[in-house]
Amino acid sequence: MHFNKNTGQLGRVTVLSRTNSHLRSSCTIKPFERAGAVFSPRASRVRAVVYDLFLEIKVTSAGTLQASLERVYNSEFPATQLKLNGQLLASFSYDNDGLLTQAGPLAITRDPQTGFWLSSQAGVVQESRSFDAYGQLQSQEFKVSGASILKITYERDSLGRITAKNEERPSGITRFEYGYDPAGRLVSERKILPDGSSLLTQWSYDGNGNRVMEVKPNGTVVSGSYDDQDRLLSYGDYTFTPTANGELISRCQGSVCQYFDYDVFGNLRHVILDNGTQIEYVIDGRNRRIGKKINGTLVQGFVYDDQLRIVAELDGSNQVVSRFVYADHINVPEIIGKGGETYRILHDHLGSPRFVIDTETGEVVQEMQYDAWGNVVFDSNPGFQPFGFAGGIFDAHTKLLRFGARDYDPQVGRWTSKDPLGFGEGRDLGLFSYSFNDAVNVYDPFGLSGLWELCKYSWKATAPVRIAKALNCYFKWLACTQSGEMECIRRFDNRCQQQGMCMNWVRNCCDREWFYCAVDPFTEHNFLSCSAIPPRFPCGKLYACPLHG
Repeated sequence: MHFNKNTGQLGRVTVLSRTNSHLRSSCTIKPFERAGAVFSPRASRVRAVVYDLFLEIKVTSAGTLQASLERVYNSEFPATQLKLNGQLLASFSYDNDGLLTQAGPLAITRDPQTGFWLSSQAGVVQESRSFDAYGQLQSQEFKVSGASILKITYERDSLGRITAKNEERPSGITRFEYGYDPAGRLVSERKILPDGSSLLTQWSYDGNGNRVMEVKPNGTVVSGSYDDQDRLLSYGDYTFTPTANGELISRCQGSVCQYFDYDVFGNLRHVILDNGTQIEYVIDGRNRRIGKKINGTLVQGFVYDDQLRIVAELDGSNQVVSRFVYADHINVPEIIGKGGETYRILHDHLGSPRFVIDTETGEVVQEMQYDAWGNVVFDSNPGFQPFGFAGGIFDAHTKLLRFGARDYDPQVGRWTSKDPLGFGEGRDLGLFSYSFNDAVNVYDPFGLSGLWELCKYSWKATAPVRIAKALNCYFKWLACTQSGEMECIRRFDNRCQQQGMCMNWVRNCCDREWFYCAVDPFTEHNFLSCSAIPPRFPCGKLYACPLHG
């Protein structure tokens, strides 16, 4: 970094380096233009981006992974087509409110008053949903050729938290009951099987939110210990070694160990398994995991549409293995195209894949089940697709889940590194805690701060549907202003003001122990008030709610 004495400004960072006991890593930051190439920390991985003002039109990746992604937009800015390597990946259609009604082969039916997603169908596979008076998800039902394969009903307390859910199958009903402590942390799960028997698991925490005890269904007690910076030292018969910055660098069960290394940006880069197998993760210039190598050989690659959405899975030869089409969830797709067949992914309320079904034949090619913290307890076809609990990228070798900026370990219910954003308003004070220690109601696709599942549906319950347009317009405008292109800013700002869609600010506020999301368009006064939304929202858990409505 250098200081310009003429302007009084610091220049760009050009070199970053960090050393730990396993790895000394450094990188050179190469200059780039907005419409030019974005370099990863290793110069062999380059992304060339073509813009139309603020809109990304085409992104081409070169180096380790080679692919191109093109977007076609309508006049309201949502993408109407995605093309992968020049071939159509999916087309998208929207209603008059700008809400998605078709994503590839998936047709979506919405409530005309609220915009809620009521049902969807792809081939012989159908999903339907119902909501209560507060806009909270009440039930989901999955059908194949008209026959129900799973119906989930949710029971909630006065704060909107899920206290129980029933999973009804042709073979019977399995019931899950959840308990919370006064701080809102998950402390118990009781699983009641169709034969009436039950399995109870319990957890307890210290004052900083570290899990200090787990009581398993067989009565086994697992204890956890931590240092004065909340870094995990032991959990049951496992011992852990952190770096001074908090990243996990070893996980041992007796003398059997796994080792982990991170780059200067905090990305997990290398893992040495207990059998000596070496795993390397390929990271691009946007800190996204775009590939995986085993013993130096590339075995898997990913092509992204944005920071989270993977639109294609590649093999080690850069050949497309699977294509993914998104609709409802921010980080997990609804549709898979693989081997010439089309599959529908059916998810629970958090976005965890439960079934993958052939849309033509109705064959269930994969079924997945999880415990309360995301550990896989059943997988009928491991590796068929890369997504796991809450839509994270699941690694079968490490059992870790990648969510945006960090890796989550469901075995201990916490991240392998600190929250890179640190402390802040509405954020979890436990920098290693996953989703406020409530993995039943809260999910964290960005790896930065937990988002309450209820927010995904409820903020639209009483708000005008056009808030979706306002938010979309606002964030496009924000990207435009950040580009520094004055012509872009002028044209886009005028367009938004003429259409009355943009807003000056997005604000979260908490009053009388409940939360509301409010927006203020450029041309209108605030049209949401605290009295407009029922007092069902607990404080502090709906961080950045409008982003995920």
